[in-house]
Amino acid sequence: MLHTPRLTTITHLARREAELLGHPEVGAEHLTLALLWEGQGAGVHVLERMGLDPSHLAQSLRRRIVEQDDPPTAQSRADLLHLAWTEAKLLEDHHVGTEHVLLALTQESRADLASQLLGDTRRLRRELLAEIASWRSA
Repeated sequence: MLHTPRLTTITHLARREAELLGHPEVGAEHLTLALLWEGQGAGVHVLERMGLDPSHLAQSLRRRIVEQDDPPTAQSRADLLHLAWTEAKLLEDHHVGTEHVLLALTQESRADLASQLLGDTRRLRRELLAEIASWRSA
């Protein structure tokens, strides 16, 4: 399954963010941070419609990452991307995009910093799925 160009960009931005923070690996939090900083895509638009400011969320997440004792791990990134791939597959999509990454963050099993910042993850999940459904009906 292919990644969208935006997700590829997010992955590169996440690598840069990890380097800036002095972290040896790119973790799920770096990926989420890059997604928020980039500020584009369906997921970000849904966050904005929910009254959340992606830039503010990114600043809060960055502060929390810096305050952590242990840096995020590559395993957390791999787990998140696998969950995103699973979300895309369940939706019968032929690509993995930023919307799938945010859907993955809404899963109950995700208790990391990124998920904690997103607030009402059930509502976010519903809104994302509704957005995806509206694309398909258009």
